[in-house]
Amino acid sequence: LFLFFFSSRRRHTRYISVTGVQTCALPISLRTLAGQVLQRHPLRAGDALHLAAALVWAENEPLGRDFICLDGRLREAASREGFRVLPAG
Repeated sequence: LFLFFFSSRRRHTRYISVTGVQTCALPISLRTLAGQVLQRHPLRAGDALHLAAALVWAENEPLGRDFICLDGRLREAASREGFRVLPAG
């Protein structure tokens, strides 16, 4: 379980895992991209962040890049964005 904290004063988002305290900075640009992903695909917020992070990693050129996932909706969205989704189904 993760709790997300958004701050208008900071340029990132933090989350805390309730099983052990961990923090991670999520840039506002990633949050913005995740919002755009949500407008294109019927995903949950966490899945949109996952796909947005993959798009950033792929430098918005996902063709030929692998995306590993078992969730049906996320697999479909990643495929529509141009990723090669694994495991092949």
